[in-house]
Amino acid sequence: MKVRWLEGHSKAKLAKGTSNTWELRTNQEGVAKIPPIPQGKILIQVIAKGFQTFGQTYDITEEEKTIPLTLNPPQPQYSAYQ
Repeated sequence: MKVRWLEGHSKAKLAKGTSNTWELRTNQEGVAKIPPIPQGKILIQVIAKGFQTFGQTYDITEEEKTIPLTLNPPQPQYSAYQ
């Protein structure tokens, strides 16, 4: 999973030299925790073997937030050629 902080709502910003992107792995329960970051827009991208790639932007307005994600199985392949 990759989380990228895009922009904030307040004067609080990431400290200079602090990364704005985190690559995470989930624990046994499927939970990943990122370090504290300013509120604002974040992009969450998930690439997992056997599932469709997931990517979505979230506008975080709370100090702490849980974002449940559901990954879908891959869609069957088809061809326009017969």
